[in-house]
Parts: sequence; C-alpha cells; structure tokens
Amino acid sequence: MRYRPFAQLARATAIALAALMQVVSPAHAGTVDGGAITAEEAKRKINLAGRQRMLSQRIAMALCLAEAGVKPAEMRDLALTSAEVFDQTLKELRAGGSGTNLPAETDPRVLELLAEVETLWAEYNDAIRAQANGAGPGGLARIRDVNPPLLAAMNAAVGAMDEAYGKGLLHPDLARVINVAGRQRMLIQKTMKETCLAVRGPEPAADAEAAAATAQLFTLTLAGLRNGDPADDIMSPPNWEVEAQLELVDSLWTDMMDEHDRALEADKGALDRLHTFSEQALKEMNNAVHLYENI
Repeated sequence: MRYRPFAQLARATAIALAALMQVVSPAHAGTVDGGAITAEEAKRKINLAGRQRMLSQRIAMALCLAEAGVKPAEMRDLALTSAEVFDQTLKELRAGGSGTNLPAETDPRVLELLAEVETLWAEYNDAIRAQANGAGPGGLARIRDVNPPLLAAMNAAVGAMDEAYGKGLLHPDLARVINVAGRQRMLIQKTMKETCLAVRGPEPAADAEAAAATAQLFTLTLAGLRNGDPADDIMSPPNWEVEAQLELVDSLWTDMMDEHDRALEADKGALDRLHTFSEQALKEMNNAVHLYENI
C-alpha cells in the first residue's frame, strides 16, 4: 500500500468534500465575466475543451496510420469522424448548443483563444480532407506542419478555462486536475502520431525524438496524478476510484511502451499492435477524466 503525506491527503479530501457540496446544492452557480454557469457545466467545458486537444492528435495519427498501411479505410473514417466531432464541439464551446448542452462562453480571453483555434482549424480541416482523399506523403507532411499550431492554441484555450472557472466557481485544484488529466488523453494520441510519423513521415529522426519526449511527459504526469505533485499544482487522487483507475492506466501505458521500440523498426504489425494498446489506454484515461469531472 502506498502512503501519501497527510497534508496532501487532507487537501484532496477537502477538495472532494467541497465539490460534493457543489453537486448536492442545485443553486450552486456562478458567473464568468457576466455569464451564468454552474460548476457542473464548468467541469464539463474543461473536459470537452481538453478532449479537443486529443482529437487534433487523433486525426493526424489516424491519417498517418492509413498512409503506413494500418487499416487504411478504417483509419481514414476515424479521422473524418473525429474531425466532425472537433468541428461541432468547437462551435458549441463558443456558442453553446444542444449537442453538449452547455451555455455560450462569455469570458473574453477564452473567446479570443477559441476564435484563434477556429482560424487554425479551417486550414487543418482542409489538410485533413485532402489527405483523406488521397494526397499521399505530401499531404501527410502538410498535416505534420499545420497540426502543432492548432494544438498549442487549443491547449491555451483549455488553460484559460481552467483559470477562469477556478476563480470561485470550482476549486482551483479541481479545475487544474481536470485539465491535466484531460491532457493525458492527448499525450497518448500524440505519442502514437509521432511514432507513426517516425516510421512513415518526412522527418523520422525528429519525430522519433518527439515521440520519446511526449511519452516521458505522459509518464511523469501520470506519476504526478497518482501521487500528487504540489510543484505542478496537481492534487492527489481524491478517492479510491480515481486511484484505482489511474493504476489501470499505468498498467496499460506500460504495455504500450513495451511495443513502442518494435514499432519504430518500421514493423507494420508492431505499429498496429501499438495502436491497439493506445486505444485501450485512451479509453481508460478518458474514464479517469470522467471520474474527476463527477467529483
């Protein structure tokens, strides 16, 4: 059994109790720069905005796998379906809507960043369609180039939501951990994308190095989530369900990393198996995020 320092455990317990009080009080709502929003809506918006980061990487990953000969038709369909979800979610993060059942965004900084994401998304979406329709290696190089700016802008938007909603509406540590745990989903897909590009892309050495760095960030962040990391403002698991879920993610991530080096040897079978492990890890990391959201 792993023991956490008493102060971290007490802090996590206090946050969980505060969140519970928010949930059981139907009147609990706040304003973000003049717009009414409940704590539950705030948590959901951070989760969905964080999911956008993952989708941006999932699209590129799927198109690279298709180019590498891993289930080409299935991967192209996955890329296009993910693009549709990204597009619809982006609209509803800004304006609200029935699909997400969320209110329109009112925070000026968040709106500014979401507008920047929309501009970058238009170019990325064009590249996605071209690659899905057979642009080939040249189209994959374009995807590689336009993907990072979109991810950076979407990550900034999530951070702005984390900050805005953590000012009295949510406990700042809870807003932060939903953001950080949600980012783990993206890092799984980014590791997969960069590993595939190291096999099939125009700059294999650079992408192999990037994949190693992304995987290391995931590993370090997962350790922070499991144990708490005051230096990075990451709270300890607030209950045993979250702790057990993160342990499961850790096990699946280890399986994924065991297959990683074989995939870099341009082994299509290993790349396919690595994708299978990544899908399992992504599913369970997403379940962990939902546990945090529903605290």
